[in-house]
Amino acid sequence: MISGFNLKQGITHSEFIINGNDIILIEAAARGGGVFISSDLISLQTGLNTEKFLILPLKNQSTFKKKNFIQKMKQNFLLTLLM
Repeated sequence: MISGFNLKQGITHSEFIINGNDIILIEAAARGGGVFISSDLISLQTGLNTEKFLILPLKNQSTFKKKNFIQKMKQNFLLTLLM
């Protein structure tokens, strides 16, 4: 579904409800999450500066390195599961 947004580079936000074995999609949008999710929490968890990530491509100065980002996401996801 997210690939249908046809984003070249960007962030998305989705919300789900889990009810027993059912997973219900509430919202999916081409925007960051609110209440400091996209501005602070993503940066703290991944090291990705979301403001630069969104603005620099407009200036043809993207510094996003997908391989490094995915590796760091996997490490942080595993640490979160172990906590």
